[in-house]
Amino acid sequence: MRYDTVRTFGSVVRVFADNLKKMKKNKLLNSKNQSQIFETAKKRNPYIDLARGIAALIVVSWHVRGGNSVTDFNVINIHYLVVDFFFLISGFVLFDQIAKISAGQLSPALFLWKRFIRLWPLMFIVVVAALLVKISQSLCLGTTDGVSTAFECSAQNISTWLISENGWLSWLSAALMLQIAVEASIFWCAPLWSLSAIWWANVVSAFTSRVGRLSNIWILFGVGFILLAIGFVLDRAFIDYYGEIWGISALGRALIGFNGGLIIRNHLNNKSYQSTTYIWILSVVALVVFMVIDRYSLAAAAFVSPICLAPLLVALASQPDAKLTMQMRSWFLWAGKLSFPVFIWHRVVLEIYYGASQNIPILGQATSTHFVPRYLLILSCTILISIVSLQFLEPRLRRWLETFGNRFFSFTRTPVVSQTLT
Repeated sequence: MRYDTVRTFGSVVRVFADNLKKMKKNKLLNSKNQSQIFETAKKRNPYIDLARGIAALIVVSWHVRGGNSVTDFNVINIHYLVVDFFFLISGFVLFDQIAKISAGQLSPALFLWKRFIRLWPLMFIVVVAALLVKISQSLCLGTTDGVSTAFECSAQNISTWLISENGWLSWLSAALMLQIAVEASIFWCAPLWSLSAIWWANVVSAFTSRVGRLSNIWILFGVGFILLAIGFVLDRAFIDYYGEIWGISALGRALIGFNGGLIIRNHLNNKSYQSTTYIWILSVVALVVFMVIDRYSLAAAAFVSPICLAPLLVALASQPDAKLTMQMRSWFLWAGKLSFPVFIWHRVVLEIYYGASQNIPILGQATSTHFVPRYLLILSCTILISIVSLQFLEPRLRRWLETFGNRFFSFTRTPVVSQTLT
């Protein structure tokens, strides 16, 4: 009996040794690949997920503001700072994929296809929903006069505009993530411009990393500032009351944020912080400095916002999470997952609310002059729609895209269905 046990154990050891030799032969256990496998296997940072959720709430608060003292604080008026924070996080979490592209272990086409699967379903669903809302407004109200404050709408009949060349071209551009190239497509849902900007920043970064080294992220970081400056100089960057910057400057902001997140992740891979107290202090000071700059110059604030946000991302990424319970981790995870659809869907919900408040006097009287009831109503409806979209609608579109992608990328060994990108 003892002899059988020893023989079985010996066979297991031999099999393990043979597999180990094969892995070494295939160069899967060198130090570079080991570090990449370890970094990829790391769990999500719960504090970054929580920060995502809080950032989405700030954006909703800004758009639902009622003009009273509760919403006049500058911490809400700088909502566009949140977009730069999302750009930074995107680069931070995608560092491993960009590093693999730079090392020749991942093709840019496959990376971009995965990103397309991640971003496009939500954008398409929201654009279709916005189209239905506009059509319903046309049938019920005829014009957009005094109806929509969530969208910049013309005063002509919506149905007439929809069938015009500008109408259907703008919708098609929105559905294809071309908002930064076709300004009229912002009509359908303004926050979608950030998805368009980060998508094209992903395209530029992926192919640049493929033809060069990972250090090219510093070059693209500088190129983002150049594009941002060109947008202002040539007056191709439209800045409205809310501080949203379009066109060339939108791509510049996305390049700055995305590559800034890559730089921060690369820095943290080489250096760890035992104490984050002074980083948190630096984060607070940087945000205060940003608020002061924002008071005097919106253009200057757009240039310094990613730099002011960098200490906050470093502090969140370096924060130990050993004391968090599993329940808290799950709540933080859901906050991070819902932040993306909440950020996009709330403008469509706002459009529905403003249209309904015109036809339902009780709803308008109960919420028009009170910020808190209006905010809670819109936020709860947005969260409900976001959950339906996240759990039921988007997965169906992703499965269809994954089936098509698996056939198209059948020559590779990496399955498209493995959704590791955030």
